[in-house]
Amino acid sequence: MIKGPLEKYIRESYFGGNVGAYANESKGVLGKAYHYDMNSQYPAAMLNKMPIGNPVFSTNTNLDYYSGFVYAEITPPKEEKLKNLYIQYRGDKGRVICPRSSFIR
Repeated sequence: MIKGPLEKYIRESYFGGNVGAYANESKGVLGKAYHYDMNSQYPAAMLNKMPIGNPVFSTNTNLDYYSGFVYAEITPPKEEKLKNLYIQYRGDKGRVICPRSSFIR
């Protein structure tokens, strides 16, 4: 069992999802839309290997190297590239936010 500060960091990464519906700006209405229940991915995820054992710390920048948790600096794309962000984290005051600026989590 992982305890101490590492457990705190891992637990901070789990919180409720981010849901948004965005209207077509030119028409002002929501046209054809799809709803995805992210909770339903849990059974599929359980088919993959899960991180077990003692944590291994690394500075490898290749994300394909990892299976488990990554503490990283994240730089969200500019609005021109991705209008609506879903890269989220819990801010200092406990509010879930999707920032445009870089952050570490």
